[in-house]
This record gives sequence, structure tokens and C-alpha cells, in this order.
Amino acid sequence: MLSLDRDLPDGMAAADLAVRAAVSSLFETPPARIENLAEAEWARVAAEAKRLGLAALIHPSTETAAAQASVPAGTLAQLRSAHLWGLHTLRTARAQLAELDASFREFGVSALFLKGPVAAEELYPDPARRAMTDIDLLVRRRDVRVGRKILRSLGYRAEPEPGRLPSSKHLPPYVRVEALRVELHFELFSTDRPAGVDLDRAWTEARTSNVAGRDLTVLSKEDMLVHAGLHLAQEHGFERPFPGSFDLALIVDRWVGELDWDRALRIADEAGAYPYVRCALHAVSHVLGRPLPRVAEEAFPPDDLDGDLLEALRTIMLMPLDVSAGPPSLVREWNARRGFVPKARALAQALLLTARELAGDDRARSLRGVFGPVTRIARRAARTVGIAARRRPAASDFGGSFRQPVWDWQARAAAEARGEKRRRGGS
Repeated sequence: MLSLDRDLPDGMAAADLAVRAAVSSLFETPPARIENLAEAEWARVAAEAKRLGLAALIHPSTETAAAQASVPAGTLAQLRSAHLWGLHTLRTARAQLAELDASFREFGVSALFLKGPVAAEELYPDPARRAMTDIDLLVRRRDVRVGRKILRSLGYRAEPEPGRLPSSKHLPPYVRVEALRVELHFELFSTDRPAGVDLDRAWTEARTSNVAGRDLTVLSKEDMLVHAGLHLAQEHGFERPFPGSFDLALIVDRWVGELDWDRALRIADEAGAYPYVRCALHAVSHVLGRPLPRVAEEAFPPDDLDGDLLEALRTIMLMPLDVSAGPPSLVREWNARRGFVPKARALAQALLLTARELAGDDRARSLRGVFGPVTRIARRAARTVGIAARRRPAASDFGGSFRQPVWDWQARAAAEARGEKRRRGGS
């Protein structure tokens, strides 16, 4: 049985219960039932599950007759709706995967499919329960121009259409009516980040996997492990943890005997990703309550990842997104980047509205096209100087300066990653 941890702040207790219910649905048969919740508490758990992208995953905890008797009708309807939406999204993703794969093959362009639908099909017992919002595919830099033409020929459009390759890792998202957006990658990680995977090696070691009845090119299992950990810890800073945390946990759980852990360690070392992957593995283990297998812990030991750091990461991963407790985003980005150009880009992104933000999906279709940019500029400026742009819960509710161990770890991890890059001649 699952119930609220009433020792946690209200903003975290519902999220914590949603995560534990999702863990139960993935790793236990039958899943544990949620009990002893008032109607308002059920509503909050359902809202947190939706926010975290876990609503379809906690639906099994309400499927039995005994569970349904204790769940408010409105909450049951929300969770069923999430599962039905997951089924619809999965069907859409499968059709798009087949179309994209066939089109890129027809033009002789190698495409490597990443994350979302691949993780759903390979790792989850029911792929429809894995939240998906886009399809990520990686092409070589020389094939980006052709890739853009292929996407346009299939009816996808990007706003703004880039005239040259952006400095990040992918083009602006390509969208089409009644379809998941498509992100065309030419890098796995932004080149100005401390750590990044060797693309030539990743392409060489890529494998073929049967996804939704079609043989797709995907990352090796070891690269999937490193990519998932690095994406969670470096790209998102643990602040958008789901469903990526579950992807990482399932990679370890499902493939523990198939993964070459020594090879995964070498890949992480060579990429400067070791501190990030190690921290991601232990943070996910701590938050989900799933101990790491011995072989994983031997390859990526906890060492200096103490209880204070793991608890701080747990707070960041579970707390409401509108808690303002960190340093200004400009300061954070400035410290995280090295060199004049990356620092200048961080400054420009913090002070000005990026082209991507100006290209919201509904910009041309509603009055938000007029007022949206102004609102976003105001919020960006507010974040830059560290002022809350809207009413937020007090940071003191979550322990005041709880982020300090995380900031210290981020500084150490970035220094270690850059040191490894310099040692190997990567910068």
C-alpha cells in the first residue's frame, strides 16, 4: 500500500507519492494500491503526476475494483484519460517513425533514433505509459541540409527556418498537424557543454533494434546509458527529471546482464561524462528507492556523493517547478560555460528573446502572438536578475539553501569534465 509521506512539504508529498506509484507499476506485479487519501489529496497527486509526465504510469495503481472504490471519480477519469492519450500518442509515434525511417533511407541518409519512442518500445512493459512529446533523430552534420528537405517534403515546418546550423545540438523543432514534433539533431549534446559523446564512435557502435515492427538504427546500450545519465544531470540539471529518470532506471534494470559495464565506463570517461553519469545513477536510485546492482555500483561508485547532495537532488527533482530558490540563471549559465563565445551566448540568451522563443506554436494563431513575446521577455529579465516573475512558494519551505551541495557538485563535475577534455586534446 502507498500513502502520502506527511513529513514532506505539501508541494513534494504529492509528487513523491506519484513517483512511488509509478515505480510500483513498473517494477511490481501487481502494482501497489494508493490508500488513505482525501479527495483533495487525490486531486493533488493526479495533478503532480500529470506535471511530471507520470499520469499514465500511476493509472495501474487505480485499476483494481478495490482501488477504484477509494478513488474520486474525477481523478479516475483523469488517469484513464492519460492512459488513452498515451495509446493515441504511441500510435502516432509509431506511424511517424516508420514514415521518417523510410524517407531518410530513400534519400540515402543515415538516421539514428533517440530517446522517447525508442525507450518506450525497448524498456517499458507497456510503451503507451511512457510520456512522449517529440521524436529525436540524429544525422551527420553533412546530412542536415538533406534532412531538412526530407522533413519539409513530409509536411513538417520549423519556425524560424534556420539559415545555418545553430550553435546548439539540433535545429528548431519541426511541427506538423496531428503529429509529434520532430527534432533533427546533429550533435548529442551542445558543444559548449563540459561533457559530450564522441559522435564518430557512437555512429560506429550503433545497433539495429526492432522498434514497432521496423528495424531502426539506435544507440548502443552502453551509449544509451551514458546519454540518459548525461542528459539528466548535465542538460537538465535534474530539474526536468521525468521520464528520463525512469528511462535510466529501466536501462539498468532490464539490461544489467547485457550491458558491458567496463565499456560504459570507458565511454563516460572519454566523454568527460563520468561525474554526471555517476551522479545521475545514484540520484535516480535514491529518488526511486531502487538500489543499484553491484556491477553498476562497482563501475560508478558513490564516492563523494553524500547524503546531503542526494537529498538536495531529490528535493530538486520532486519540488514544484515554480519554486524560485536558485541563483540567477545568467550566473548559473556563465559559470557553467568556458570561453568567450559560449559566455557571450549565455549573456545574449539571458538578456534577449531567442528566435526559438519567438516561434511559439500558437504565435500566428492567437493574440498571444502579440503579448506572448512581451511576457517572455519580462520573465527572462526577471530570471536574469533573480526576481520571481510570478508568485512562488517560499524556498524556505524546502530547506532554504538546499541547493548549495548541488552547486558545489556541478562546479566539481564541470571542472573534471573539462580537465578530461583538455587531457585528451578535446579543447
